[in-house]
Amino acid sequence: MNPRTVGIQSDDLEVFLSLIESLATWTCSQEYLNQRQEKISDWSVGQQLDHLLMADQLNLKAVRMLGMGLGQESSEGLNEAGLMVFSAGLIPFGKATAPDFVIPRTDPPVDALEQLRQDVFNGWQEVAPRLDEIDSKGLVLTHHAVGELGAWQWLRFARIHTQHHRNITERIIAEASATS
Repeated sequence: MNPRTVGIQSDDLEVFLSLIESLATWTCSQEYLNQRQEKISDWSVGQQLDHLLMADQLNLKAVRMLGMGLGQESSEGLNEAGLMVFSAGLIPFGKATAPDFVIPRTDPPVDALEQLRQDVFNGWQEVAPRLDEIDSKGLVLTHHAVGELGAWQWLRFARIHTQHHRNITERIIAEASATS
């Protein structure tokens, strides 16, 4: 079994792009962005979206770097957490600590969030036709939490991570509606 294909689904690209498109409902509405439910998350809806889009942009950067030959041969593959996330196709709920480089802004502005969403969407669309070519080089880059990832696995992680924060966002909005 090729360690760079662990957890990959044939619909990862289509589902991921659809998830990014669907975020426009929230990135274009200051009303949604301000919603917060401390019992679900310390972050507001806007911060959830800011975090996930920053991460999606960094995932894209990793794929582009692999496309430029800036990676290494796999030595360890996915770590234990990575195997769990990729096998289950989800990140468990709970309050985790994000790395400093993806800590969201306190009050991300609606226009900046929507622009970031569009940049992420367009960037992934641009690289999509080259994913097989990039992955065929056999190079990986290490993700701080899940281990070594090839190009398709970076996309798979972006899909899982985006769905995770979309789910949290939906919970915040539902709870805000129920309590208002």
